Formats: sequence, C-alpha cells, structure tokens
Amino acid sequence: LNQTEKEIHQRLTQAAATGSMDTEKLLGKPQMSLVLRPRSLVIFEGEAAKKYAHGVAAVKTETADPKIIGPIGNAKLAKVKAGERIARIDRTTITLRHIMHT
Repeated sequence: LNQTEKEIHQRLTQAAATGSMDTEKLLGKPQMSLVLRPRSLVIFEGEAAKKYAHGVAAVKTETADPKIIGPIGNAKLAKVKAGERIARIDRTTITLRHIMHT
C-alpha cells in the first residue's frame, strides 16, 4: 500500500472500531460522483472496486452540485442539471466477489 492508501485504511479501521462511518468526514469531498437513475446498473471492478473508497451517502435527497459532491462523471448521460435535487429511493445491491483460496 502507498502512503495515501495506508492513511485511508487507518481512518476506515478507526471509524469502524468507533462506529463512526461518515466517509466524507474521513476521506474528504468525493473526487467524483455518479447519478444513478431508477433501474440503473453500475459495476465496480478492477481499481475502482479494490483501490478507491466508494459508497452511497445515507441521505434522502442530494443536490447535484459539484462544489458539494464533486464532479458528476455521468452528468450528460444521466441528464443531470446543475442544482437539481435528486431524491433517493430504495435500491438493491448485489455484491459478488471471487475469493482466492491459498
């Protein structure tokens, strides 16, 4: 692990131990956000899944403002307008992992 990865790991481990998992406080403002409209699918693999912290904030609505949530990587595709309020709805998450046995 490089120094940044070590620092992130240490902060996440510490937060898990104390029950405080506010990732924005731990990691700072997101480097990028994605807006997932209903019936969207996102697949994280490779570095995105293994190297970078990712997650969904525990909020009911969010404002599409890059000053708050970082640049929106799929703004054009998701048809997101600056300042748009985005309501969160129920979602289903499926995680598949390949575990190598040693």
